[in-house]
Amino acid sequence: MPTELNVRFWKTGDETGEFNYPELTDPELRYEPILGRPNTGIAISGGGTVSASLIMGYFYALQEMEVFDNIRYISGVSGGCWGSAPFCYLPDDMDDTTYLGGKKYQPEDLTRDILKQVPEHSLTYAVTHACIVEKALLEIQSKHLSSCYVRAVGDIFLEPFNISKTDCYFTTDQNAVNQITGRNPGLNASDFITLKKGRPFPIMNTSIMSPKVETGSDNFPCDFTPLYAGVKTHAGKKGKLGQKIGGAFVEPFGFNCKPVKVDKKELMTIVSPGDERFSLCHPVGGSGDAIAQDVMEKHTVPNFILPSYKYWNPTAALAPLARHTYRLGDGGFVDDTGVAALLARGVENIVVFLTEPFDTTTEQYQAVGYNQISSLFGQKVYKWDKDPDKRGFTDPNPNSLMLEQEKFNALKTAVEQSIQAGGPVFWKDAYTVQENGWFGIDGGWTCNILWIFNSRSTGWNDRVKALLKDEFVPDFPFVKVFGQNPQSVINLTPVQANMLGNFGYWMSTSAEQEIRSLLG
Repeated sequence: MPTELNVRFWKTGDETGEFNYPELTDPELRYEPILGRPNTGIAISGGGTVSASLIMGYFYALQEMEVFDNIRYISGVSGGCWGSAPFCYLPDDMDDTTYLGGKKYQPEDLTRDILKQVPEHSLTYAVTHACIVEKALLEIQSKHLSSCYVRAVGDIFLEPFNISKTDCYFTTDQNAVNQITGRNPGLNASDFITLKKGRPFPIMNTSIMSPKVETGSDNFPCDFTPLYAGVKTHAGKKGKLGQKIGGAFVEPFGFNCKPVKVDKKELMTIVSPGDERFSLCHPVGGSGDAIAQDVMEKHTVPNFILPSYKYWNPTAALAPLARHTYRLGDGGFVDDTGVAALLARGVENIVVFLTEPFDTTTEQYQAVGYNQISSLFGQKVYKWDKDPDKRGFTDPNPNSLMLEQEKFNALKTAVEQSIQAGGPVFWKDAYTVQENGWFGIDGGWTCNILWIFNSRSTGWNDRVKALLKDEFVPDFPFVKVFGQNPQSVINLTPVQANMLGNFGYWMSTSAEQEIRSLLG
């Protein structure tokens, strides 16, 4: 490994004015496949292996519609990242249909055998072998202490597709590899994995956890992409010891490194690499860090399983000295839908796939799926607690508002009516985007959004329940993100994974007209 790396960075804070994202405008690194595409994106919300299972159906439907070549961005959060990031980095010699668990079916065409299939090298295999505690313990035994959790996630969601190489960085394509190795002679092409040809540009949403004792509970939205990583908006001196957080992106192979020298004029920095390379498992694992938190609460494991990284801001005064270690948190801690990252990039047409049910009749689900959406509109959120006296509506985080408040009731009413009618549940509308300084979103423009909800459908459930009898998940599609099965944290059975995958396919094909109106 080289002792020093030459890394580019970009100023993104308010003091620079409008920020032009490198994938679209950088003369050296722009990502050619998306340049001629319409201004579109899809967002996949968090939800662990439930979200990853639904992706098999979502993406299979989008493949059938032949719209992926019209999609500019994929924004994944937590489990949404677990399924979307490997899809984007799938090796060229691996088949998409196999990755998505095989052919998907309408409910009337399903059989028991279909619902029990587990193809090798598929997401079905990954979510049915997601033994996260056991994988993390094996990584600890291999002396990967500080990265045991993210490596365990990589073992589950990247290893089956030969993209878990922890000694490799990640980027977009051969052009980016050539640019990076050209200024870093100690690196070569074999040190990088690249996107599958023509894939949309992926955004892996995480958060940098606030030092709560010092600055309160606001966490900082942190983007990881093939070209850059960091917190876009300058959040002031809210870090440890008054450290400046936000206002710059760095190339991901320079993340978690020790700064040596910063050239603010040329926007270049020399860094000393860390103990291990910042490979794909780190953002993919970090995006789903809520699982690690759940593991810690239910099992006797030490704090070091939580991923922590060196963060510093190359635009700060005395930048090489302003380096502190922060925990990399779940993307859902700041926005569980993935919408914010797309709005920050000015994406005008968005399809959002939501894992958690939008349910206003069940308190515990209302505190998850309902809150995912209501907070984006600045509406009150529901606080659920084991103690009934502590339950009720409360004000949302003011940093969450990004869509016009007046449109929320129309969405809520439409969803409730669709559920009462038996599903499927989706809703499309045009929204005036609200300025949001926390996420770096400009306001005053119109965004068209199609929301596709993982909510009850009586017709679908009646058909599948008759097929499966005792194996049917009661109250489907309400599959628990944590602890659905005994002695398991996130592992699903083949029947559960395939039910979700085919349900995701049915929901997406039911909304085909609306999807095509936005994605072409």
